[in-house]
Amino acid sequence: MWSRPERASRWGWSGLVALAWLAASTVAAAVEAPAPTPSPAAGSPAKPGKTAAPGLLGELPLSSSDEPILISPEIYIEKLEENDDEYVIYFADDGSPRLRVSAQYQQMLSQGVSNETKSFIREKMRSAVDLLRNIEHRRQTIYKVVESIVQRQKDFLDHGVQHIKPMMLKDIAEDIGMHLSTVSRVVNRKYAHTPQGVIELRRFFTEGMLNEDGEEISTRIIKLQIKKLIEEEDSHNPITDDQVVKILAKDGIKLSRRTVAKYRDQMQIPGSRERPAVV
Repeated sequence: MWSRPERASRWGWSGLVALAWLAASTVAAAVEAPAPTPSPAAGSPAKPGKTAAPGLLGELPLSSSDEPILISPEIYIEKLEENDDEYVIYFADDGSPRLRVSAQYQQMLSQGVSNETKSFIREKMRSAVDLLRNIEHRRQTIYKVVESIVQRQKDFLDHGVQHIKPMMLKDIAEDIGMHLSTVSRVVNRKYAHTPQGVIELRRFFTEGMLNEDGEEISTRIIKLQIKKLIEEEDSHNPITDDQVVKILAKDGIKLSRRTVAKYRDQMQIPGSRERPAVV
């Protein structure tokens, strides 16, 4: 898995040499190394390739030309069977040859090379091993974060965005015993292929509020309700923020007019006075 290690910047020249060795040994690994232990979902058909992330939990990522950016999800979240409650998580590169340090360099240490050469080889091998450990640690951290997300968001994965639950970064950090900043880095600009489409991991996190029944509702669901009300309005008599407040109150969701206006602005929806001009 060629990904940019989080601590690569500190290695300098030795890291570059280690990377060169690893790149060279990948060819040997592809031929000589046994296949890695498959994940629970390794039997599922691989879906490599680039996919446009749908705007289910947010807008499509756009390029400077305002066209959707094609992305390749790093993680796959799939259900084993339709009636099963369990999900499996696996990486897009599962089943591919894994990086390793070629045994050729270990053999060189036992050959008649100078002490200076042996010292050089050992130093570069330590750098290479350090790199491999960091890559594996990164994979394990991502897996733990995604596993915790799946446990909390099964309703969303089963039924769609209307069932997403409020969830904060600190919730996942506490679940897996990692620092909040580590979780934040893991979910940033990483995508998962889910039953509900390709989604950036950060989009799973949303604040919530209590309704009259004491149930916590995601603010993203509230925004979708506001958006739906506006989409279904009479274009000749647009619905006002005050009217939205009253309609939501009937569903047990108490918001101020200012909050409705803020959510509407965040979705880039004009006010009732401006909307007739764009209909």
